[in-house]
Amino acid sequence: MNNWLELFPENILERGYSYHLHGFVSHLNYTSKHLTATVSGTEDYKVVITWDEKTNMTCDCLYAIEGKNCKHMAAVLFAYEERPIKKSNYSLSELSSFVSSASCSLVRELLTEILIEHPQFIERFKEKIPLHAVNYTDKLATIIHKYDHPIGKNKNRKTAKFIMEMRTFIQEAVESLIQQNAYLPAFELINEVIATLETCYLEPADERSLLLIEDCYYLWKELLAEAPRAEKRQMFSWFVYQVDHTDASYSKSYSIKILKEEFQEKEFSSQKKKIAKKRKESVKKGEPHKKGQTHADKQSESLKKTTGSTLKNADDTSKIDNLKKRLLASDSIHFPTLEKLKNACPPETWPIIRNELFSALKYHKNVDRFYAAEGCYDLLWDYVKSTDRLIMIDRYFDILKNYCPKQLLQKYEFELRQNVANFATKLEYQKLGNQIEKMASLPNGLVTAKLLTKELREKYPRRKALIAEMKRIEPRLK
Repeated sequence: MNNWLELFPENILERGYSYHLHGFVSHLNYTSKHLTATVSGTEDYKVVITWDEKTNMTCDCLYAIEGKNCKHMAAVLFAYEERPIKKSNYSLSELSSFVSSASCSLVRELLTEILIEHPQFIERFKEKIPLHAVNYTDKLATIIHKYDHPIGKNKNRKTAKFIMEMRTFIQEAVESLIQQNAYLPAFELINEVIATLETCYLEPADERSLLLIEDCYYLWKELLAEAPRAEKRQMFSWFVYQVDHTDASYSKSYSIKILKEEFQEKEFSSQKKKIAKKRKESVKKGEPHKKGQTHADKQSESLKKTTGSTLKNADDTSKIDNLKKRLLASDSIHFPTLEKLKNACPPETWPIIRNELFSALKYHKNVDRFYAAEGCYDLLWDYVKSTDRLIMIDRYFDILKNYCPKQLLQKYEFELRQNVANFATKLEYQKLGNQIEKMASLPNGLVTAKLLTKELREKYPRRKALIAEMKRIEPRLK
């Protein structure tokens, strides 16, 4: 049952929480949609709460009979929220054995029942589901079907739109997967895009297709720079297979290029030498390799001529532009990509590009980390000042206490006064106590912290957990 605190006035919540803390709730029984308990007061009261599409609560006290939500209902809900979770009598190995022996359909069926009966686990379960469960393969198929393989049939604006949509899709999808450390799904998706191009009969010199292929090439390189060794081995095997067993121009030629430039670890050297030797032999036999130049190299030269870019060996300007595009493609900043961009920029150029990024990324979710990493504390403070989330103040306390201690103290005081009315659990009051102690450590913060604790004790005398926390920290405010 979510957001139930909104169903009660503040004074009722205070009294209900006090009843819960004093152990007045007993005989607590519950199912996925039903909750009953007895609350002791001047007499014993029976509380029944049900929730499905609509929440219904009853209590046999006079206040509830008038149609109001009473302190006994609140006490029962507090007790339910903070109830102890029973531990299993089975060991982890026994439970693992049960699960592994069950069919997938049975596991799904039981998991669904558990989530229905225990809705508090739903959010936790959602957090465990990787975002790469999104079926990007289906999304890719949708794009292809949408344009009905226009390439090769006509050279019109539809072809350009197809390439543009494919470029946007692969960059956003791969960046999203990389952020989740889902390197193999990202790798497989790039390979599917390459395979799609193989079947579209694009002309080798078609600059639109080359832009997409170069995107895939740089995404491969990004994956290889970050992937764990075990996954990198699987990628290596795929590239080797393309060189040895396929005639597809894009995948084979770019595989040769990738194998030449990447996989510098010792374990790959032996097989790379064999591949290089085999290619030399094929050149001697007259196979079409002009001085060892791959089809990918030729395509890069074609791209250079047609777009004015200098793509030779990942030219700095092209690489910087590519990395900037990837950063802007997502709604959150991918810091490995940002680090690569910074390393690619000459020292004298980075401040200019950084300021451009500050402006372009200011609405991205984790831009605060960018400000902090670059030591731009004026921008960081502006960001923290604009949010009403106490967690942001806590996160950057150690940085901002030296940069703007006076403003930080005022922000702490304001936000705590605004938020304390919504606190109801022991954990929230413990966090409040820690935050007041931080306030006290700031210049002139001790007096402010003492006044705030005194004010809270007077304003909320029935909040036993709040009073207990204020008593805990008061000896430290000296």
